[in-house]
Amino acid sequence: MWTTYYDSIYAMQDREFDKKLGLNSTAILIENNPKLALGALAAGTVGMFAAGGAAAGFGMYYQYGLGVLAT
Repeated sequence: MWTTYYDSIYAMQDREFDKKLGLNSTAILIENNPKLALGALAAGTVGMFAAGGAAAGFGMYYQYGLGVLAT
């Protein structure tokens, strides 16, 4: 999710060029509502980190730190 998030932000500047080439990029897919899509990808990334930390047995300090970094 993080890779898609980062790549989509980077690709937003090349949307018109991608359209001329006939490419189907995530930037074209989300161009009508990028804030919602990027927010969902970022939230999904934080959720995956939280789930991974819980599964690994990391304690409340990990979850607290993740919450601080996510804001």
